[in-house]
Amino acid sequence: MSRVQAGSFAPFTVSSNDPAAWRLPTSAEMAALDLETIHSGVSVLELMERAGSALAANVQAYLGGSHGRVLVLCGPGNNGGDGLVAARLLAERGVAVNALLIRSERYADDCIEQMRRFGAAVVEGDLPSPIRALGPLVTSISTERKEELFSSAALIVDALLGTGQRLPLMGCVADLVGRLRREQIDRPVVRVLSVDIPTGVSADSGQCGDLHVRADLTVAVELVKRGCLQFPARSACGEIVAAPIGITGASPVSVQAIEGAARPRLERRRIDGHKGDCGRVLVVGGSASMPGAPVLSVMGALHAGAGLVSRVWRQSWGASLAQAECMNEIVPGDAAVLGISDLAIVVEAAKRADCVVLGPGLGMAPDTCEFVASLLKELVALGSRIVVDADALNVLAESGTTLRGARAIATPHPGEAARLLNTDTTSVQADRFNAVKGLVSRLGCTIVLKGAGTLVCSEHQCGVVARGSSYMATAGSGDVLAGIVAACVVRSSSLFDAAAVAAYVHACAGERAATESGGPILASDIARYASSVMGALDR
Repeated sequence: MSRVQAGSFAPFTVSSNDPAAWRLPTSAEMAALDLETIHSGVSVLELMERAGSALAANVQAYLGGSHGRVLVLCGPGNNGGDGLVAARLLAERGVAVNALLIRSERYADDCIEQMRRFGAAVVEGDLPSPIRALGPLVTSISTERKEELFSSAALIVDALLGTGQRLPLMGCVADLVGRLRREQIDRPVVRVLSVDIPTGVSADSGQCGDLHVRADLTVAVELVKRGCLQFPARSACGEIVAAPIGITGASPVSVQAIEGAARPRLERRRIDGHKGDCGRVLVVGGSASMPGAPVLSVMGALHAGAGLVSRVWRQSWGASLAQAECMNEIVPGDAAVLGISDLAIVVEAAKRADCVVLGPGLGMAPDTCEFVASLLKELVALGSRIVVDADALNVLAESGTTLRGARAIATPHPGEAARLLNTDTTSVQADRFNAVKGLVSRLGCTIVLKGAGTLVCSEHQCGVVARGSSYMATAGSGDVLAGIVAACVVRSSSLFDAAAVAAYVHACAGERAATESGGPILASDIARYASSVMGALDR
């Protein structure tokens, strides 16, 4: 069993070392996997029984030794059916449990069958016609009785809507979710467990409706859905536990967690290797107003294991900032920025590097923009591997050019991504999966879209880093990541693998730094803790 304690995020658990267990499907991809399993001979009813059994086990584990009452809120579809199975099994085990069913004019056949096996109570009013034939097994309750069920519950199970739900919530579902949220406010001791995904949360984008369930624990049926590892959904899910139920479908899933058995591996360091074997990194960045940015990239590369790291530098920018282990490629003059006159010296230095980091602290002076555009053409012609970050990305956004044909990894934060996509940051954050795919199409290279739940994407692969800390939101954190990416490029079989491992190392280093400090951290702290994370990966 792999349990990921993701820094300031809540943990999630996957009880398998099979890389396939770390897939993160969309609602449509999960439906295809379900359908394949059903076509193989496993009925929907059987899958419902398995899901309900896993849910009941998690409810009991969450209750621990307490004997509190459980209220299961059930919708009209398969999610509600899973809840009814769990309610029946809990009752058979002596747990005090009630099932409250929303009013609907249409119920899934297998959900109706689960009502027949256990029964349910429907919120006040006449019984809907589809379940009237069940007789006394399904009863209508008063508003007063509904209030009693809520106020007496130690644990409320949200089995209202599954991955196919549409936002915003309406009708009876909205009423029950609103009632649940009021109970959480009035009685903070009540715990909430969601089945598969909290109601009111998008399984695909990770967005939440204005009204949504905030769970303490989400039991993901078979696989964690990709939206659950993006914010704000990540906050709504609480702890996440994947509950395998034997879904055997093999349809493609486009996103996976960069974690556990699914995390790419670096090539092992040679026992008898020397510094030249461990990679030569050149950092091209800096200006008189931002001299520290390339130094942070240097630190990231060195602490991630690069053997030799150099920076392009003017002595007038402040040599005292230099990392002792860093070499300098000196450009003459006292200009405040890099410009086209510096191109020849930088190109010669790039010829000796295994990877070039371009962008940190460059600024956007016209001469610098011309320098960046010309240098990128030279690097592409050389076949250099490039990490494109910060102002180099802004040059691309301003010019409309791409990195297609380059051996490049681009590392935008949401603001830079918005400029590249000619949109705004809010739109990027509203659907980061769509945004990162758009960036791959726009730039034609591997993308690291930074942020909580960093996304790494190429034309054929996409992954989510489910680790990190809110304290990583500090100046220079992205500069450190660019250096770590460059160090990983030398030891990876593909640019995607390098970007994925680097993003993972960066997030874990941020977690460790924040744990050690007990609070805020500096970007340089992240760089230093990258050493221990890389060491753990090498063991």
